[in-house]
Amino acid sequence: ALFEAARKKISEKKALEAFLKTKGIAFLPYDTAPVFKIFGSYLKEDRIQSTPSCVIVGPQGKQTLTGRDEIVTALRGLRK
Repeated sequence: ALFEAARKKISEKKALEAFLKTKGIAFLPYDTAPVFKIFGSYLKEDRIQSTPSCVIVGPQGKQTLTGRDEIVTALRGLRK
């Protein structure tokens, strides 16, 4: 529905709410700032500077992985 709204160039809040209502989609405003602040602190704490990245916390401690191959290998190791 959001892609359709974009194609119709609906950009005003009230117009978007009305459009979503016609599609049977409830609209609930949500302040994302606190969530992004928390996520930002996680990125700093784990020193994440690139994607893809993955942090695994286990009995041996915290492990930060980067790159597809390294992440896939580690995740497969968790399944064992």
